[in-house]
Amino acid sequence: MGRQRAKRIALANHEKELLLWDYQTARANVLAQTASDFVKLLAAQEQVKLGENLVALAEEVVRTFSICFQAGQVSPLDLSQAEVALSTIRMATEASRRERSIARTRLAANWGAHGDTASMAVGKLDSIHALPTLEALQGKLIANPDLARWSTELAVRRAAYTLERSQRLPDLTLEMGFRTTGLANRSASSYEIGSAGFTRSETSYDADRGNSFVLAFSLPLPIFNRNQGRIAAAEARISKVAAQRQRAQAALRSQVSEAHQRASGAFIQAETLKNEVMPKIEETFDKMQRGYQQGKFSYLEVLDTQRTLFESREAYLSALTQYHQAVVRLERLTGDTLQEYDPKS
Repeated sequence: MGRQRAKRIALANHEKELLLWDYQTARANVLAQTASDFVKLLAAQEQVKLGENLVALAEEVVRTFSICFQAGQVSPLDLSQAEVALSTIRMATEASRRERSIARTRLAANWGAHGDTASMAVGKLDSIHALPTLEALQGKLIANPDLARWSTELAVRRAAYTLERSQRLPDLTLEMGFRTTGLANRSASSYEIGSAGFTRSETSYDADRGNSFVLAFSLPLPIFNRNQGRIAAAEARISKVAAQRQRAQAALRSQVSEAHQRASGAFIQAETLKNEVMPKIEETFDKMQRGYQQGKFSYLEVLDTQRTLFESREAYLSALTQYHQAVVRLERLTGDTLQEYDPKS
């Protein structure tokens, strides 16, 4: 009576659209995770290259100290300290190679491969660009499936409410058929169990036969139950949609703001290290090496400068990694590639 079938079909269609949004969310999560693992592999490869460069630099220092030691210009303690520093760097580089293998395995797992089957990642971590403004990024949140799904969610709940309201009307039941009463005139035997055992009796049935066409209908009267509870529950679920959508939007805005701050901070740090800090440290280290050979500086001063150089390069690599990870996060949240960010460069 309430066209429940049509309303159930409408509800199922809206639920199908909601599942498609959930698919888009899952797809975006997989793409973002793969991009993040790709960045981690790039960073691991760069960390190995950095370690190998540091090993070569430390080996050069040891060779220089060995020559100076043979010439009597360096004490055995200074040479021993240089060799210890070289061994430490070699161990750190070997650990970086293991992390690179783990990163390859993690990346390959995104497309169902097993083990260290991913080839070397190709990309430039040092290719970074200024980010769009926070307001521009938050304006793109409408493309996020986590937020866009709430319009369909509202349609689903409204369709469910309409279906529940239609349940107030009872269904009309129709019965139609052909009925026959009585049997043909014939005798039948029946058996009964008594004190003397089985007994047989003859029964004569009525010879009259009554044929009739039956048409009946029934309609329940919903006096005490008009589906009030389920209707009220469906209506309450509709009223929750606005608050849930607002909460999801606030959470996404907060995540965009956090990712934007991380990316901006990493960008500034990387640019500062590259253009201001690292050139001065490298220049200072070169001067320290030449001055040490001339007896102007002690080994501890050279070692301290070398440690500073290593730390600045690692900090630069860490800033680049944080920047690209934050960019991946921003692209996942906005559902779009950042215009100022070119991942193919």
